[in-house]
Amino acid sequence: MSGAEAEVAKANSRRPRSMQFRKRSNGAPPTPDEARRQSDVLQSTWRHFGATGPVIAFLNTRHASLEAQPLHLAIESDEGLKRVQALFDVEREQDLHGDLGRKHATDRSCGALI
Repeated sequence: MSGAEAEVAKANSRRPRSMQFRKRSNGAPPTPDEARRQSDVLQSTWRHFGATGPVIAFLNTRHASLEAQPLHLAIESDEGLKRVQALFDVEREQDLHGDLGRKHATDRSCGALI
């Protein structure tokens, strides 16, 4: 080992290994309320979509009816979290009524009674 290599090895051995690849955060950590809201919106979004891809896409894409990105809106305030969760309720209602409407139409077309 040459003198330069020995110096590099010595310098690297002094640096704590756990800090070697850690990125430095410039922002403040989230408050406990922000962390709670983030957890809540992630859980409700996961229950609604059930797969990673749609969850990530929904949370990080601006939604027209919310006029914001759902993740940012939910983290900002309890009201924002409620707006995002209410959107799931509306979609669930539409799915429920849409499915029932198709079922009734199918049943009527073949003459069956429910």
